[in-house]
Parts: sequence; structure tokens; C-alpha cells
Amino acid sequence: MCSPHQETSTVIPVPGTSGEQLAATQHTHCDKLQLFLQRLKASGAFDSDQIQRIENEYTALWHSEESFDHISLLQPGDQIERFVIDQMLGCGGEAHVFRAHESETGRVAAIKVLHNAHTSERFHREMKMVQQMAHPNIVTAYEVGEIHGMPFIAMELVAGPDLNALVYDNGPIHWRQASAYILQVVRALSHAHCRELVHRDIKPGNIMLNGDDQVKLLDLGLASMRLDSGNDETHSIHLTRETQIAGTLPYMAPEQARSLAKADVRSDIFSLGATWFYLLTGKTRVRGKTFARQYKNLVAKRRFREIPEDGLPPNLHRIYSKMVAYDRRRRYQSCEELERDLSQAMSEMGQTVTTKQLSVLIVEDSQSDMLLAVELLKMANDSVMIHQATSLAEAITLHRENDVDLVFLDLTLPDSAGVATVERFHAEDPDVPIVVLTGLSDEQTAQACVAAGASDFIPKDNLTAHKLERVIFVTFSRHTASGD
Repeated sequence: MCSPHQETSTVIPVPGTSGEQLAATQHTHCDKLQLFLQRLKASGAFDSDQIQRIENEYTALWHSEESFDHISLLQPGDQIERFVIDQMLGCGGEAHVFRAHESETGRVAAIKVLHNAHTSERFHREMKMVQQMAHPNIVTAYEVGEIHGMPFIAMELVAGPDLNALVYDNGPIHWRQASAYILQVVRALSHAHCRELVHRDIKPGNIMLNGDDQVKLLDLGLASMRLDSGNDETHSIHLTRETQIAGTLPYMAPEQARSLAKADVRSDIFSLGATWFYLLTGKTRVRGKTFARQYKNLVAKRRFREIPEDGLPPNLHRIYSKMVAYDRRRRYQSCEELERDLSQAMSEMGQTVTTKQLSVLIVEDSQSDMLLAVELLKMANDSVMIHQATSLAEAITLHRENDVDLVFLDLTLPDSAGVATVERFHAEDPDVPIVVLTGLSDEQTAQACVAAGASDFIPKDNLTAHKLERVIFVTFSRHTASGD
């Protein structure tokens, strides 16, 4: 915090900028702030608590701008912990996003750096929730760290584009393809909602294409780091207090527009319906070009555009109408209910949308050690298919008979022990990632296993279903990331 007796603040060195220059700039800002505060005091219109809050907000804003300048100077080749920056992908009011690669493996990732330190608590809260997610239609978060006091998240790099850019560049999407995208997001939201996470900012820009047919959901939790592409006629609002609103207005449920605290799973369903409308028409459902007009049309006047008669078949239109019902009591009450109706309706029209299952082989001599975690995982995540073996020979046979995506391998099997177990399976198929799963936990054994071909080393003690599914999706995502 600046004060009349404080000449300089902590200076973050920036390439090409001297510390003296930054210190001088900060000193100037402190002087201007003190003069401004003195005028406020002299006016008599503000009490001491209000003036203190103004000083705190100004100081936070100054440090935010300083952080923004520092991050914007990051160049290709600069390093964020073990990640080397390749290029900047985008920047907005609260974050920069970079394409990067791991320095040792070359595997690519997206790095999102939050440069507004004032929202770092919100960032960490979001990341704790996101790190519980493990689903094929949700972008996988790898880890969270800090650079110069600013938090960042390393995550799966998705090919893109997002659905907003897709429609902007190519026009509306045929109802069959649009409906398939929506169903995938329904499944992703079902996974998140079961883990007590409401998205609160479902919109086309937060749904990314990953290949021709698969989509992945971004920015779970309150999307506090919106990157504006500049071609979206939306207004994004962020959380500062519970009584305020947050999200993107043209896709927001009316109860969420009144107060963020009122948003629940049904609000996400409404927003997904509004997103479906955009995919089909290329327009936002709420009328109006200004924030004020859109807000009034959403909350008070209920002025919405309609889908053309040929825009959706009748059975799908009924589902859409229920999703965007103004009264949330008339909407779908859960994504499970919505998924059932949407899957059935599309199946009746000869269209089946499958979610890719990850095929996982668990090789463990004592199945009782992991019985509870495996059984709970089978029930909790239907996007994971589990195969089990009790010996290395059985594991190799199962692998040859099935298309296995990932292997959990114990080091103490009846027919193989120690690091040699990893070497033998890796020789069988070098392309399948191996996670060593054992009671051993010393660093020397871990490094030897990685050198022998393992991707990771996880002690099986206290391994829960959530931890197991998390390891599955993170390991598979990292393994499939290429450096191209």
C-alpha cells in the first residue's frame, strides 16, 4: 500500500526496463494517490473507512496493471516453471493464455496466467474445483503454480476453434451437428454437477472443438478469466460480491441475471439452451444490442428471438423449450434428466452420440487393495472402462485383446517384480502410458520406473475413486499431447 512515507514499492524486474524506471513510476503513482486522497478527505463527503477502501482498491489496481505489463512482455523461449512459451494465444482483462511445451518431454499445454492479483483467491478456488473434474468433454487441468506472484494454470491444449468463432466464421450449424455438440456438453455438465460445481458461464465461447466431432467445456466454476475474441456481441460480468451477477448476459438465466447467488444447475441448463439457439441461428436469443436493453429484455420484458420452424425437429424443439423455460421450476431439473430425453430423441431420428471411453487396464496381484476405489470409479464415471489382471502374463494377453489407453501396473506381481515389470510391459507396447501403482513410495524407485518407461508413479495407499479417475485423465491427456 502506498503511504506518504513510502517512496517505492517492490519492483518486479521486467526485461528491457530498469528497476529505477519502475520505481520512479511507482513513486509518481503514490504521490498522485496521496493528493487524490487528501482532496477526498477535505471534501467531507467520505468517512475514513471509505477512503481506506478507495486507497486499497487503487493500490490493487496499480499492482494489477504492473503485473499485466510484466506478463505481456513474456516472449517465445521464456520459461514458466517447467514450461517453455511457444506463443501467445490470447489476452483479456484478467488473463493471458500461452501455448507452451514441457522442457523435458516436449508435450504441449496451454498456460493461463492470471494477471489481476485482486482475483487470485477466486482463481485458486476455481482451480481446486476444476482439479476434481475428469471427463472426456471437459478440458483437463494439469497443475497450478505462480510466476512472479501471479497464479497460472497449465491445462490441456485443445485444437479449437470455440463454437462462437466457428459460427462467426462459417454461419449457423446444422441441427444434427449442433444437437450432438449440446449433448456432449450436457454430459460434461452432468459430471460437474454431480461434484457440486455449477459452471455459471455456459456460452459458445466456452465450448471448444477438439477434432471434427468432439467438444470440450472450458472455464468451469465462475469463468473469472474471460478472453474476448473481439467478435462476440456479449457482455461479460464478473463476481465481486454474492449479491452481484456474473456470466455472459445473452446466455444467462434470468435468475442469475438478478443475482449470482440464485444460480444453480437449472441456470446452466438455461444457458446451454441459449447456446443451442446461437449454434442454430447465428444470433443470441436475447434481443438488444446494449447491455441495458439486453438486461431489460431478459429480466423484465422477456423479449427473445425464436428458432425458425425448420430450425429443429418438433421433438428436439420441445426439449429446447423446456431448457429455456423462464420459470426454472418448469425447466429440466437435472442434466441426467435432460441427457435421457435428448439421447432418446436423437436416437429416434437415427443419430447416436457416443462419448469416447478410456480403456484402462489395472494390473494388481491383490485386487482387494483397490477393490473399493475401482468399484466406486465404475459407478461414478461411465466414460472409463476398467479391465483387471493379476499377473503380467494376463495383463499382456488382455492388452493384446483390447484397445487399452492406459495401464496401472503393480511392481509386485506373481510373475514379475520391481522395475523389470515396467520394462517388460513397456517393451510390449511403448505407446501405452504406464502408471506404476504400488505401496512403495521412495523417490529412487519412482525415478527408475520413469527411466524404464513409466509416465507416473502413484502410491496406492488411500487411493480414492476421485484420485484414480483424476490420474487417468491427466496422464492420458499429457501422453497424447504432441509437440507439433
